[in-house]
Amino acid sequence: MEEEEQKKSETSKLPNLRESIQELVELNKELIKEKKVKKFKIPWNARLSKKKVRDNYATVLYVNDNKEAEFYRAPISEGAISIKGAPHLAQQEHIMTHKGKPFMIIPSWSTHPYSPEKEYDRAIKENRINVGNRLLLNAMERGVIKLGKKISWGLVIFGIVILGIVVYYVL
Repeated sequence: MEEEEQKKSETSKLPNLRESIQELVELNKELIKEKKVKKFKIPWNARLSKKKVRDNYATVLYVNDNKEAEFYRAPISEGAISIKGAPHLAQQEHIMTHKGKPFMIIPSWSTHPYSPEKEYDRAIKENRINVGNRLLLNAMERGVIKLGKKISWGLVIFGIVILGIVVYYVL
């Protein structure tokens, strides 16, 4: 009995999942405000110069079997890219861009890299896409009736003065 009561008291001391998530969100907002969170930069050894881009190189995010990610700079030759001795496809549908330079995401367990086109098609088939929502919101924003420009106070006062002068001369 005492053990059960002790377990209940320990579990009641732990915060629930909702409270934990709210705390994390608040901490994240504070870090962003304090600018302690920095933008991610690709490591220098995987960045591409203009010459490398002309020589058909790409920055590769290589995901290992243990789910650890590494960055590489590798040449694309004859529609393939070789990383750690393993060939992977490198067709146009697999190549994305990062700051205008070629970028690929390649899992080590597959010969086919990540393809945004295939993922987009799959999202449409599974009805988990939000493009329609964005289009609908844009249409609603364009359809909102906008009021005319607001009249400045100076113009209102000037109109009252002119109206006062006209009434004075009439009377």
